[in-house]
Amino acid sequence: MIYEWLVKDKIAFTKTDKNLLFSDKSIIEQNEFTMLVTVEKDDCRLIWKYNDSNKIRHYMYTVSKYPNANEWELYEFNEFLNYEIDHGRKVLLWFELDSMLEVFTASIKQSFLDGKVEKLERPYKLEHCKACKEKGCLTDIFCHTSSIEHGKLILSSA
Repeated sequence: MIYEWLVKDKIAFTKTDKNLLFSDKSIIEQNEFTMLVTVEKDDCRLIWKYNDSNKIRHYMYTVSKYPNANEWELYEFNEFLNYEIDHGRKVLLWFELDSMLEVFTASIKQSFLDGKVEKLERPYKLEHCKACKEKGCLTDIFCHTSSIEHGKLILSSA
């Protein structure tokens, strides 16, 4: 598998065909990645087991006005990556579109290599969140939403 490090031994991206990433999990395991993040058009965000692995997780990430990430979504994404690194995980990123790869990697480089990112306050309404779209955020603590289809998958595999 061909990948390029954004943050040495911590965050990399690949342009490998997505089907290949999911058909052969040794591709990710041999490089000791513990988190695969795919950024593409989807109806919600979800972290799940990667190919039923107990060691590797898959975060399906999307943005509210796909394919255009807003400032908050880029900040939130970098905070997620910080969390993963702080917990000793190696992250592999895959982007559906090269234009998103360019925007996200520029943001990551600015955040991790230049350190020029100011803390942003969470907006009242998160544009990617269905509950926020309808009524505004319902909690200041924690919120988890998914589609009905994904919810059924979560409950059936618990």
